[in-house]
Amino acid sequence: MVYVLSQHNVDDRTKEDVIVRICSPGLVGDQLKDAGTVIARSIKESPAGNSVATLRVTNVAEGNHPQGKIRCEDFATYTFSANAAEGALRAAWKYPSES
Repeated sequence: MVYVLSQHNVDDRTKEDVIVRICSPGLVGDQLKDAGTVIARSIKESPAGNSVATLRVTNVAEGNHPQGKIRCEDFATYTFSANAAEGALRAAWKYPSES
């Protein structure tokens, strides 16, 4: 199950913050970051890709897990290229505990 919500970015009203909620028990940490990267690539390729400021991905099945939520705060600066190194792609994502 996937649910997508979009809202105006508080710093730039011309940009959108996209929140994706998925339900997949056990999907946390690097696996969630990898799933987030797949979602990010799809958004980047869409007409709305240029208007996204922040992308958040939450696994509602793991909502209390410290690595069950991730965010890419500066979405426009990342390409999420299929040719990029796995570590570089995962570095785009932060957990709620990271500022």
